[in-house]
Amino acid sequence: MSNSRKLLCLGLLSVLLLAPALAGDALGRTRVGELEMTPLSTQHPYPGGQTLRYEIHHPGATYIKVHFSKFDLAPGDRLVVSSPDGTERYTFEGRGYKQLGSDFWVNSVLGDRAILTLQSNGSGGYGFDSDYYAHGTVPLFTQPGLDDVESVCGSNQWTDVECYNSSYPTEVDRAKRAVVVLYNGIENCTGVKVGCPNQIMSNEHCVTSQGEVDVTEVRFEYQRADCNAGSTTFSEAYLGDTFQQDNFTLDYSIFTVEG
Repeated sequence: MSNSRKLLCLGLLSVLLLAPALAGDALGRTRVGELEMTPLSTQHPYPGGQTLRYEIHHPGATYIKVHFSKFDLAPGDRLVVSSPDGTERYTFEGRGYKQLGSDFWVNSVLGDRAILTLQSNGSGGYGFDSDYYAHGTVPLFTQPGLDDVESVCGSNQWTDVECYNSSYPTEVDRAKRAVVVLYNGIENCTGVKVGCPNQIMSNEHCVTSQGEVDVTEVRFEYQRADCNAGSTTFSEAYLGDTFQQDNFTLDYSIFTVEG
């Protein structure tokens, strides 16, 4: 490992030690999901003045992330992608993410169900076509095995961030800048918020172009809710926005996120 890369690793170490769940494969992205080629579409056109509800259920999935092959809603209408209890809600209007109109991902939803609610206030429009979705296959908290590329030197002392709330409040607060970078629906890397208002630094081997930023999502505080207990949560999730720069030798990339 070069000296410059060592310095970069040391600079992130204080954040990543407090977020052990964010650990990823140092040689590339970590596979955490699979694609399910199950299409879902509205009527074309969809009826106006109604609320239409669709559900994607994949038993055992750790998350659901929907991909759209076409998306075009009438002015004033919106699609809300949410968890069943409504704690996660992401709204898309017009032609969707970046107004692309086709071939884009929306935000992921934790768990094995995602609810799509189309709220129409006018006379209706084309609607949407979803050609597939990604479902999470890997639990957030797993222990490294003997055949993993990564290993732990000495005893495994990983523990949840919440365990340090009282003893290391400053470090816990700084760890909130760490993110999981979900790439193309099925792979994870790590990153950290480095600039205002919305710059994220990850590895060059994870994100290295505008096209890759466009299939990237970041999740803040992706961790268990309690110390060594509780369900997996995260505080905020944002889709990628603009690629800014990268460096192969130093193995870093910087991009912004929406919102």
